[in-house]
Amino acid sequence: MTLDTAAINAAIAPAFKSLAYRDAVSDTVELIQDGPDHLLTYESQEYACNKACGECNGHGTGFELRLKHQERVVEILDVYINPHYRNNGWGRATVRTIEQIAERLQYERVRIVENARPAFWSKCGYVDEEKRIRS
Repeated sequence: MTLDTAAINAAIAPAFKSLAYRDAVSDTVELIQDGPDHLLTYESQEYACNKACGECNGHGTGFELRLKHQERVVEILDVYINPHYRNNGWGRATVRTIEQIAERLQYERVRIVENARPAFWSKCGYVDEEKRIRS
């Protein structure tokens, strides 16, 4: 299964409207071809600043995904929530958005690539590093 960039953009656009942190100054969505897969990066303007200078200003949020078309799986490479806004449901809302993206693309699973925060992922329903979202 291979999707072109336009099909992916059409599938993911509605998911971004549901994000709880829509008051960010601006959002950047980048989708690039990576062999047979695609890399999808979302950053609020504040997250880009945080990543570059290590400071926490505003509602910095972002994530990076790999869309593995052949396996029908979304790999979560990174999720970032500004430390000042953690423990308020923003992380879970971000993971729900990622799961919505996977569902819209008709993928079967979401996989955590780096499980550095097992307590967080457990709260999001990930007992293992992978969660089935479709049968």
